[in-house]
Amino acid sequence: MRAPRVSFLVVVAMVVASGTGCVHAPWNPYGGWRVARTKHFAMYTDTRYIYGRTLEPLEIAYAALASSLFKNTPIAPVEVLFLEHDKFVGMLGHYRAGSSHGVAVVKLPGEGNIGDKGLIIVHEGARIGTAAHMLAHMFLSRMAPLAPLWVHEAYATYVETIQLRGSRGSGPAVACLGHLGAGEPTIPLDDLFTWSWGHFDQSKATEWYQTTGSLLIDYFLRGEDGSLRERFALLMARLAKGQDTKSVLAELFPDLPVPVIERRMKEHRKDSEMRPRGLCPLEFPVAADDMADMGDAKESPVPKPDIETLFLRARLLPRRAGYVDFFPRRVLSVEAVLAK
Repeated sequence: MRAPRVSFLVVVAMVVASGTGCVHAPWNPYGGWRVARTKHFAMYTDTRYIYGRTLEPLEIAYAALASSLFKNTPIAPVEVLFLEHDKFVGMLGHYRAGSSHGVAVVKLPGEGNIGDKGLIIVHEGARIGTAAHMLAHMFLSRMAPLAPLWVHEAYATYVETIQLRGSRGSGPAVACLGHLGAGEPTIPLDDLFTWSWGHFDQSKATEWYQTTGSLLIDYFLRGEDGSLRERFALLMARLAKGQDTKSVLAELFPDLPVPVIERRMKEHRKDSEMRPRGLCPLEFPVAADDMADMGDAKESPVPKPDIETLFLRARLLPRRAGYVDFFPRRVLSVEAVLAK
């Protein structure tokens, strides 16, 4: 295990913090922290009991996603930083605390013993929808590291309605997908495909962006009587390699220019709102190895220097008082952070 490089991070974090306005500094002390471990998670917390209410939905969401859209893409153990609400606001701002309830970070800036393979930061308001959204970012980052931002937000939002049925002995466990979320407004597909991470954050239209992506996923999966699924799979495979969205769409869907896709996507949404989909529109059996760990977490103390370094690195995240809930690798190097 590497020793944390505190001195360099202290200097950089002080430089960054000096220009972050009303975002509060971490609290002291850094002692008394523990890690609560389950089959799929390592949750860092300074609370005694309340973290369990968030660890359980994380386990349920992991089981459902690992059995459906992200089969054969193991990412456990996923590291999670659990903060009480006021401390979450101090680190990541009021908007994220009240809207997304968490963030997913592909890799914390700098170096340390926690967060090098990704980190989810949540507070006690996080439920299964939040857990699924954050985990989808982590799964996609492992499975398709070159996938564009819109694919990340589209999938992460689409799985917010995921459910795990039969996981408590009421029958065979299955993951259920395919229900649409809240009816937020949409943005033009041209904007969805072209907005940068910074534009996405500055737009103050993050929920509209996410809704648009989710609707597009649903249209490709369920629209036109399912006839688009095969080409959609090819589209995702090409985008996972970092290819341009519009170019690949033009090649794979010559009969459906982007304006036509946008119009039919909206028609599909209206039609879907009029036709109930049942309890489990898309059903995936849950393998025994992927079942949620609902037992008591095993706690152990965490060295104070590891926690101090964790918070110093978290303070390097750009736009900590912003709107985005996902920090991709390309915006997280120390050089990129200091260039903001």
